[in-house]
Amino acid sequence: MVGIETSILGAVAETSRPRQSLCGRIAVHAAVAPDRPALIDSSARLTYAQLEHESNQLAAHLLEMGAGPECCIGLLLERSPQFVVAALAALKAGAAYLPMDSATPEDRVAFILRDAEVPIVLTHRGKAQDLAAGPWRVLEFDGPDAAEIATRAATPLHIEPAPDSLAYVIYTSGSTGEPKGVEITHANLSNLIEWHVATFGVTPSDRASQVTGLGFDAAVWELWPHLAAGSSVHMADDITRHSPLALREWLLAERITISFVPTVLAEQLLQAT
Repeated sequence: MVGIETSILGAVAETSRPRQSLCGRIAVHAAVAPDRPALIDSSARLTYAQLEHESNQLAAHLLEMGAGPECCIGLLLERSPQFVVAALAALKAGAAYLPMDSATPEDRVAFILRDAEVPIVLTHRGKAQDLAAGPWRVLEFDGPDAAEIATRAATPLHIEPAPDSLAYVIYTSGSTGEPKGVEITHANLSNLIEWHVATFGVTPSDRASQVTGLGFDAAVWELWPHLAAGSSVHMADDITRHSPLALREWLLAERITISFVPTVLAEQLLQAT
């Protein structure tokens, strides 16, 4: 599948049919096929059991810090399986997640955090020193806080989100003015997952790519439908995802069966084949 670089937020009409939440679907895969690979990049590999375990522990920690419904957890993280753990943990805590690229300028990060009234920011070790001072608490995912997170119980929290509660917020580029936050509910996310899985016939045997920047709305499309279906998601490194030739070789080497590629890169990729 070659995608088109347009917004997919809220693109699928809502229905009244009750559906299992994203967190619930991933938990089922962790129980039924715990050793099935969920997330893979050049330096890490997480099974569904590990994804479930780590996200449950982090969710418990976020709850202790005050996370909950209609609360946005800021994610200032590198592209890695740990980003997915963090986003899933926020959802499990009943909160929404707000993804920001780790290379986002400091002033833009500060504006977004204040505009979204973010109380907690999840980031990497050493990145906290680049954050402007604000009312938010900073949690270094792989720093001193890691030991305390690891002590949390990994039991499911059983927080079932309301369909109209926030799932995530993505900010526009701000190229025509100040960045604006687009709020996406669990119903919106569920509709997107259902549509994508049905339209592309996604199954646990699929191997999906994750290529776009995490602050771009297409990253939602690359991650959650495939994890909800039990597929493996393969995350390309920054050098690979910006080079048509390197990306082509990576897609073949990883035996990718479903991929979204931004239009400009897709055109070059097709010419390279």
